[in-house]
Order: sequence, then structure tokens, then C-alpha cells
Amino acid sequence: MCLIRSHLISESVAIETRNTFYPNVVIACGSRSTVRIGDGNAFHTSTYLRADLGGAIIVRNGTEFGDGFFSAIADRAAARIEIGSGCRFTGGVRAFGNTSCGDGAQVHGAINVLSCVLAAGGTFEHPDPDERGAVLKGHGVARNLHIGKGEVIAGFGDFDQGSIVRQRTFHP
Repeated sequence: MCLIRSHLISESVAIETRNTFYPNVVIACGSRSTVRIGDGNAFHTSTYLRADLGGAIIVRNGTEFGDGFFSAIADRAAARIEIGSGCRFTGGVRAFGNTSCGDGAQVHGAINVLSCVLAAGGTFEHPDPDERGAVLKGHGVARNLHIGKGEVIAGFGDFDQGSIVRQRTFHP
């Protein structure tokens, strides 16, 4: 048995330095679209980024995509997915539409993130949980939400703006 592991990265993708690509990563960019990747990111197995039909995906620095698959799809002119520095995505995250994950934001679990804003803050290592970037965790659909710095929604099914709590709730 022969196991082949590879990457597929479009020529038009702009990639800075010190990025790590594990097997089976796909980063596709159509001719009218943009994918820009900063420095020092980790793309674990089964990461899939696709910008097409004028969409854009921007990844800053030091973000971790995986454990578990991650996908971001910006497949229309108005679609823009921005991912700040020091973010973490684990457990089967899918991002679509106009989604913005500020510095330090985290999404953990099988969550479809549709046109949400996760505010910037410190990384998960910041000593004050209420100063960290916004967090979504659980499984289900998060649609048109705005989660502030130091806030988290733990959801199961449809995520709800009214379910926001401070991160100190989970990390006293």
C-alpha cells in the first residue's frame, strides 16, 4: 500500500515565511480573488482555503489551523474572511461569508461560522481571560454574531447572541 500526501497551493497565493504545512493542505485562489498568508502559521492536515469569484481570504501571523480540519470559503465578490494573528481553530471549523476573526480569536468544535465578527484581544495564553480574543466553542451554526473581547459563546445547535458570557466564567 502506498500513501501519498501532498499539498495543493495556487500560484497566485501570497505566502510569507516560516509557515508550516502538514499533509493534505489545499489553498486555492481564483484569478479574480485574493489569498494572502502572513508569517509563522501552522496549517494542519486537511486545512482547506478557497477564494473564488472575487472573494478574499487574509491570514495574518502565528495562527494555528487544526487539530481537526479547517475550511474557509470566500466564493463570491462580497465574501471576505479575515483571520488575525495568534488565532486557533480546532475540531472541524468552517468559515464562510464576511467573517472576521481578530487577533487571538478562537473557534473550537464542529462549527459553521457564517458572517461573524470575533473581536481581537490577547491570545489564549494571556493571563487575564477577559482580555483575550473572542471565542466560539461547541458545535452547530454561528450566524451573524458579534462576540466582543473577552467573551465566549458555548453553543450546541444554533449559536445565540444572548448566550455570551465572559471568558472568566470558564477560566476563573
